[in-house]
Amino acid sequence: MPGFEVSLDKVNPVWLMNISHMLIEVYLFIHISLMPLFIKNFNLSIFEVSVVVTGPRIFSLITSLVSGALIDKFGAKPLLILGMFSQALGGILVYISRDVLSLFLGITFINIASPLYHNSGLSTISRFLDGKKLNGMLGVHNALGSLGSATGLFLLPIILIYGDWRLAYLIWIPPILTWAILLSRAKSIDTKIDRKRPDFSMNLIFTKNFVNFLLALSLSFAASTTLTTYITSYLVF
Repeated sequence: MPGFEVSLDKVNPVWLMNISHMLIEVYLFIHISLMPLFIKNFNLSIFEVSVVVTGPRIFSLITSLVSGALIDKFGAKPLLILGMFSQALGGILVYISRDVLSLFLGITFINIASPLYHNSGLSTISRFLDGKKLNGMLGVHNALGSLGSATGLFLLPIILIYGDWRLAYLIWIPPILTWAILLSRAKSIDTKIDRKRPDFSMNLIFTKNFVNFLLALSLSFAASTTLTTYITSYLVF
């Protein structure tokens, strides 16, 4: 239709991040659930399975460490867009994969997309909200992320029954790419809210109780991640 153009400029930037979070999580558990099929279809050895499962996590960790500095230098929006395109590229590579290398690269790009989004998305939300509004919206943000991963898993068995497993990646590529393009044109994300921040000392943050909480949270996350990452491979071998 001539002159037809979709713009997200009138949409609250916080809700743009919420929807982005939902799309960035749709692949979260799919490749873990499909690992038995990967082992069978690609004839993977135990070593190859360990590389496919562990390697992308390492790249995700590295991305998490450097993305904060990149946001400070380039801003949140470029990394947000990069994360969405990385998600789409990962889905494409897994969809067309015919060997372990292309499968590994696809899953790696999907894993890289998550920290690229989360650091830039949360940074964007914090620029537009504070106090109780921030806490409440972060709950919505997390809920929509869970909805995204749950939707991906919900559609997976339906796809496996009526089609090929590759469709589980293909169906999300068009909406992710479309959303990435729309976000790149959204000027509202570029808006900076100047808010006076109170002075504080790092000693007030890193208290003994807070450090203990971080350690407990890290151990819990490490245990849950290990179980969800390796359990399907363990059941096969």
